[in-house]
Amino acid sequence: MPRTSNDVQAYIEPIATAIGLELVEVEVKGPAKRPFVRVLIYKEGGVSAEDCRRLAGQLRSRWNEEDYFFPGQHRLEVASPGLDRPLKIPRDFARNLGQKVRLFLAEPHEGRKELVGRIERVGKSHLTLLPEGKQAPLDLALGKINRGKLVIEF
Repeated sequence: MPRTSNDVQAYIEPIATAIGLELVEVEVKGPAKRPFVRVLIYKEGGVSAEDCRRLAGQLRSRWNEEDYFFPGQHRLEVASPGLDRPLKIPRDFARNLGQKVRLFLAEPHEGRKELVGRIERVGKSHLTLLPEGKQAPLDLALGKINRGKLVIEF
């Protein structure tokens, strides 16, 4: 029975939460007979290899017992999204308040589809960004941001 990434994410989220992990993203790819499932998790202070093994073990155990999502074989990867992970949902942006980010917009703003600046505030539907080299903050609808990513400065 094929499942979408959203179905799998809704199933995994309470399992991850119960063991102190935040589910960031689920991706299901490949053939239905042997799909590849990538699960990205977050934990304040960092994700350990043990966190990944623990969640992977619980998921494999449940999927094998229930034969619900992936009857037969599947490939599973549980990992931390890393520093360069995409920022997509309000929680991702809020977690990076005060950080320098690069935003990729769905529509140009003042002729640009890419903005760099520091996140000043995040609401349910808007983000306030202080663009690099500007004095005034800019309010952007989250729905108009395709994705963002942290700008790593050395």
